[in-house]
Amino acid sequence: MSNITNVTLAPNATEAAKVVFDTGDTAWILVSTALVMVMIPGLAFFYAGMVHRKNVVATLYQSMICLGVVMIQWWFWGYSLGKN
Repeated sequence: MSNITNVTLAPNATEAAKVVFDTGDTAWILVSTALVMVMIPGLAFFYAGMVHRKNVVATLYQSMICLGVVMIQWWFWGYSLGKN
Protein backbone atom coordinates (compact mmCIF):
# COMPACT_ATOMS: atom_id res chain seq x y z
CA MET A 1 0.00 0.00 0.00
CA SER A 2 1.28 3.44 -0.83
CA ASN A 3 1.44 6.32 1.66
CA ILE A 4 1.07 9.00 -1.03
CA THR A 5 -1.72 11.46 -0.33
CA ASN A 6 -2.98 14.58 -2.06
CA VAL A 7 -1.86 13.50 -5.50
CA THR A 8 -2.94 15.90 -8.22
CA LEU A 9 -2.84 14.84 -11.81
CA ALA A 10 -2.33 17.21 -14.70
CA PRO A 11 -5.52 17.79 -16.66
CA ASN A 12 -3.66 17.07 -19.87
CA ALA A 13 -0.91 14.45 -20.13
CA THR A 14 1.10 16.58 -22.56
CA GLU A 15 1.29 19.43 -20.02
CA ALA A 16 3.02 17.18 -17.52
CA ALA A 17 5.52 16.01 -20.15
CA LYS A 18 6.68 19.52 -21.15
CA VAL A 19 10.30 20.16 -20.28
CA VAL A 20 11.96 23.53 -20.66
CA PHE A 21 15.64 23.45 -21.65
CA ASP A 22 17.86 26.40 -20.95
CA THR A 23 19.88 27.08 -24.09
CA GLY A 24 22.79 28.49 -22.07
CA ASP A 25 23.12 25.33 -20.01
CA THR A 26 22.91 23.12 -23.07
CA ALA A 27 25.52 25.22 -24.88
CA TRP A 28 27.88 25.03 -21.91
CA ILE A 29 27.57 21.25 -21.74
CA LEU A 30 28.33 20.96 -25.46
CA VAL A 31 31.29 23.38 -25.28
CA SER A 32 32.74 21.57 -22.27
CA THR A 33 32.39 18.26 -24.07
CA ALA A 34 34.12 19.64 -27.15
CA LEU A 35 37.01 20.99 -25.07
CA VAL A 36 37.54 17.61 -23.44
CA MET A 37 37.45 15.90 -26.85
CA VAL A 38 40.12 18.33 -28.10
CA MET A 39 42.23 17.72 -25.00
CA ILE A 40 42.39 13.92 -25.46
CA PRO A 41 44.79 13.87 -28.47
CA GLY A 42 47.18 16.16 -26.56
CA LEU A 43 47.05 13.78 -23.63
CA ALA A 44 47.73 10.90 -26.02
CA PHE A 45 50.90 12.60 -27.26
CA PHE A 46 51.93 13.28 -23.66
CA TYR A 47 51.55 9.60 -22.79
CA ALA A 48 53.36 8.61 -25.99
CA GLY A 49 56.32 10.73 -24.94
CA MET A 50 56.61 8.80 -21.70
CA VAL A 51 57.03 5.32 -23.22
CA HIS A 52 59.75 3.61 -25.24
CA ARG A 53 59.90 4.26 -28.97
CA LYS A 54 58.43 0.87 -29.93
CA ASN A 55 55.30 1.49 -27.80
CA VAL A 56 54.41 4.98 -29.04
CA VAL A 57 51.88 3.91 -31.68
CA ALA A 58 50.18 1.47 -29.32
CA THR A 59 49.87 4.19 -26.69
CA LEU A 60 48.36 6.61 -29.21
CA TYR A 61 45.88 3.96 -30.35
CA GLN A 62 44.88 3.17 -26.77
CA SER A 63 44.12 6.82 -26.09
CA MET A 64 42.08 7.16 -29.28
CA ILE A 65 40.13 3.97 -28.55
CA CYS A 66 39.37 5.26 -25.06
CA LEU A 67 38.19 8.51 -26.63
CA GLY A 68 35.83 6.56 -28.88
CA VAL A 69 34.46 4.52 -25.99
CA VAL A 70 33.88 7.63 -23.88
CA MET A 71 32.17 9.40 -26.80
CA ILE A 72 29.76 6.49 -27.20
CA GLN A 73 29.05 6.42 -23.47
CA TRP A 74 28.47 10.17 -23.45
CA TRP A 75 26.12 9.89 -26.41
CA PHE A 76 23.96 7.19 -24.79
CA TRP A 77 24.05 8.06 -21.08
CA GLY A 78 26.02 11.19 -20.20
CA TYR A 79 24.12 13.85 -22.11
CA SER A 80 20.77 12.62 -20.81
CA LEU A 81 22.10 12.87 -17.25
CA GLY A 82 23.70 16.25 -17.79
CA LYS A 83 20.76 18.05 -19.36
CA ASN A 84 18.42 17.61 -16.38
